[in-house]
Amino acid sequence: MSDNLEITVITSENKEFFRDILFEPRPLRDEVISALGVRNDGIPCATAVLSLHRKHVHLHSVYVEKANRKQGIGSMLFDYVRKYALEKGCEVLTANYMHSDEGMEDFLLSEGFLLTGEPPVYVLSTEEILQKGRPEVLKKNVDLAGLRTFSKRDQKLEKIVSHFLEERDFPSEILEASDFDRALSSCILDNNGMVRAVMLCTSSPESIMVEFLMSSEGQPKKLVGILSNFYDEMEKPVNAGKTIVFQDKHENAVELVEKILDTTLTPEDFPVFGVCPLISG
Repeated sequence: MSDNLEITVITSENKEFFRDILFEPRPLRDEVISALGVRNDGIPCATAVLSLHRKHVHLHSVYVEKANRKQGIGSMLFDYVRKYALEKGCEVLTANYMHSDEGMEDFLLSEGFLLTGEPPVYVLSTEEILQKGRPEVLKKNVDLAGLRTFSKRDQKLEKIVSHFLEERDFPSEILEASDFDRALSSCILDNNGMVRAVMLCTSSPESIMVEFLMSSEGQPKKLVGILSNFYDEMEKPVNAGKTIVFQDKHENAVELVEKILDTTLTPEDFPVFGVCPLISG
């Protein structure tokens, strides 16, 4: 490591100096954002952005210019953040990065982070689904036996689905969320009233997040009934022009969606989350 490296807290006075290599997130309520900069022979070469919310320190970004990599600068910044987190009484330090961020996975792993391994995300628009017309497989007599859509009045169904989600460590609170879209979401129950497959959708004016979960006994063909209901809802004006985001949480789910909807899903960039236990001393 160069003897001419200098780490400094970025303030309003020196912020312009680091502007080209500084990522600034939008702060949440009561969240304090701090930024660090590194100079090499007086020239800005690296930044780190972190936030403090109560006793939680989160590392939003670490950036080292390519010409200055492999010199321990990232580790120097991490050590500074680690000490800061310990001073604030934190037991863990969290971080996130985009899947495409070059070298970040290796860096965080080398610094002791445990990464979530979030599944890939696939994006398409409602127009991409509808412009080809109704897929052939959905024109046939689709078996809708066991298909159930969500309604706040059907508390029994929501209790069954909630239990199914909790068994898979999936937050059942989604069923109570204000953006949970009951019209788009549905599930398949077997003859014993057990969930075999579920499609959960959350909607905003611009997008629809879609997540599939299937039981070990769930069969791929169960998705046909679920996607038939989904396609019908896509044709309604309220969903026109929205971006659909599929998160792949089940093996082969993407391939099945592609086949049933007669479309191609391309993996997009997606965030990965990491946790690093902190040990003092």
